[in-house]
Amino acid sequence: MITNYLLITFRNLMKNKVPVFINVLGLGIAIACCIVAYLNLDFNRRFDHNHVNTGNIYRIQAWHHYQDQHSRYAVVPHALGGMVKQNINDVDEVVRYTMAGTNVRIGDEVFSTAVAYADPAFFDFFTFELKAGAFTSFRDKSHIFISDELARKYFKTEDVVGRQLTRIDKGVLKEFVVGGVFKQQPLNSSFACEAVTLWDNFFDETGSPDTDWKGMSTVFIRINDPSRTDAVTRQLQTYIAPQNLARADLKLSAYYLQNFSTLAASFYGETWLNGEQLRWGFPPSVIAGPGLMAVFLLLLACFNFTNTTVALSGRRLKEIGVRKTMGGARRQLVFQFLGESMVLCFFALITGLLLAEVLAPAYSSLWPNLKLTIRYTENLSFFFFLVVMLLFTALVAGTYPAFYITSFKPIAILKGKLRFGGTNWFTRTLLTFQFSIALVCIVLGIGFIRNAAYQRDYSLGYAKQGVIVANVAGAQEFRAFRNVLMANKDVIAIGGSKDHVSDRYYKGPVKFEGAEHQVEVVDIGDGYLEAMNINLLEGRGFRQDSETDIRESVLVSETFVKQYGWTGSALGKRLLWKDSIQLYVIGVVNDILTDGFWKPAGPVMLRYVAPEQYTQIVVSTSAEKMSAINDLMKAEWKKISPNTLYNGKYTDGNMWVSEMINNNAVRIFGFLGLMAVLMSATALFALVSLNILKKMKEIGVRKVLGAPAANIARVINQEFIIILSVASLLGGAAGYVMTDKLMDAVWEYYLRIELSALAAAILSLFGVALVTVGYKTLATVFMSPVHTLKDE
Repeated sequence: MITNYLLITFRNLMKNKVPVFINVLGLGIAIACCIVAYLNLDFNRRFDHNHVNTGNIYRIQAWHHYQDQHSRYAVVPHALGGMVKQNINDVDEVVRYTMAGTNVRIGDEVFSTAVAYADPAFFDFFTFELKAGAFTSFRDKSHIFISDELARKYFKTEDVVGRQLTRIDKGVLKEFVVGGVFKQQPLNSSFACEAVTLWDNFFDETGSPDTDWKGMSTVFIRINDPSRTDAVTRQLQTYIAPQNLARADLKLSAYYLQNFSTLAASFYGETWLNGEQLRWGFPPSVIAGPGLMAVFLLLLACFNFTNTTVALSGRRLKEIGVRKTMGGARRQLVFQFLGESMVLCFFALITGLLLAEVLAPAYSSLWPNLKLTIRYTENLSFFFFLVVMLLFTALVAGTYPAFYITSFKPIAILKGKLRFGGTNWFTRTLLTFQFSIALVCIVLGIGFIRNAAYQRDYSLGYAKQGVIVANVAGAQEFRAFRNVLMANKDVIAIGGSKDHVSDRYYKGPVKFEGAEHQVEVVDIGDGYLEAMNINLLEGRGFRQDSETDIRESVLVSETFVKQYGWTGSALGKRLLWKDSIQLYVIGVVNDILTDGFWKPAGPVMLRYVAPEQYTQIVVSTSAEKMSAINDLMKAEWKKISPNTLYNGKYTDGNMWVSEMINNNAVRIFGFLGLMAVLMSATALFALVSLNILKKMKEIGVRKVLGAPAANIARVINQEFIIILSVASLLGGAAGYVMTDKLMDAVWEYYLRIELSALAAAILSLFGVALVTVGYKTLATVFMSPVHTLKDE
């Protein structure tokens, strides 16, 4: 019997090659998207799963409460780790960890890499696969452990234990011996370091004492008895006072513990300073968004399968009537149709797997630190997911046609009285849902396209183009670099600074009379305002080499003035910083969005520093000349500082992140929207064909009585115009809400969806529908009524 079922199935498939191909391809694309969504979810679910035995490892974190604002800090004072190790007996081991970019020389070649500093128990806490060397040598200060990727890249081999490399920091050279080679951590691991050395080297190189309460780092502890975590947390609070005494600008309110297994959930905006030490986890929207859209696309493909299956089943009515007359039970026919659906869905699954091999790398390339790969032999849960998806797809796509088609009476079928065709409430609902989802995707795509243009033109309060920033070590390097660049006519302005408005600033409480607010502080030098195109709205800028300005003068932003409620002139206002330092306002500048589009403009205070404190040189040029000036700076840097790599970068206010999100959203929703529109158009074509089949005699009578072509077209398409109108309302409203919610979850400053964008999306949807039904409608309008009125 099974053989007979399969034989009938394949005969039926061969009779309908084009519809079968469309259904398999549509389902295959949707399944491929679901596979990519699953891989994306699994990548994040397995974050840090390569580290075993970490259930009793915790990171010490801190709460910072200020004027009803609560912030979490993922880093704590350096000295805290030593204090915990010495004084809290319930803690079995402590590992301090920090990471810094540095220059390393191997032979005559200098390159840049990320070096981590950690306490001796680091490799006992976390799982690193050692490919050469021994972990015991990590306790030697002269040793450094490097990744296999770094070894291959710069040594051209992994057999490098005992080889020498030189760390270069601010002109100071330090020799290290490679003590071991570890396998590079996967992208879904918290640790991104390419090299690790002993924690003691950090203090040697920075000159900070081991009792430093001002510097911050990541501190992990191991508590073998989980019941003691509350006791450890209580004991940690005794170290709040020494930290707050050392940092008047950052007074913490409490320490708490976070289990290592949950760190991946601490994404950007939730925990401060995690990204400087460990990799971020992915926010829920990045995980749930693709999954939700993939499920919607799969439902569209299933509904499309349902509609086309029902449309094609009219050709099989006699088969159903004969089989019922010969004693065939309805359950056998249902089993036959469900079996055919299962076969088609199996072919679609194979197609989806092949397409996913292309889509997974393509999706990975859209995001940094993401790599999705299909591993058939290593992940049993993936096979379980495929089986569940196959069953789900077959049941959703095939259940309605199987029960609907087999419900007809054999007498009506064999007498020819049954006129199979038309639409019903179920098919109308499916089509409305399909076009609504398609419209949501179109609205999302248009919304992000327009938002990208809006944000490109939006002012951050400083130059987003034409500015190059490079690190320097103090006044001598700055002046040497500046003197060379000033001779170039394409250089508009040159400035120096200790901090930078887009990625280097700090916060601190500033008082004015009875008011106190947390303020963003940026230490800048000569020429910085001009180079960054920050406008002075009132007062004066800093005077070069003025000791008075260094000691007590500041510039403040417009939001700063508003937040303190100043009316009239702000010049001469006396501020109190760090509870003891008196500062005087000498000028007001335009608002500066230090966090780009991500957060509202906060109060900004600019302080003046001497060239001896410069860490950056800021060079302004035209957007067209940026590449040439950058090449010039790179060439001159080799002469000025031959032992360090040139590290210039373009200042764009983190615009590249916003552009990446906008562009990726357009690609993702554009692809989903295109697929949704094609599937909806296919379903519409099938239902129009059914509707024409049902109304064929009515159309013939109208033509004989002289009805015009417009009247015939209305009869055929009237209900579909209503369906599209309802879909436009539902999809337009849902698209508006989803676009606004998605953008609001990412940015503070974005372009809200406008009515013109909704209108464009709806018109495009009606255009697709018009093209879809136009051919079939015209063919019916010009068909001879003889063919429609003839009765056997």
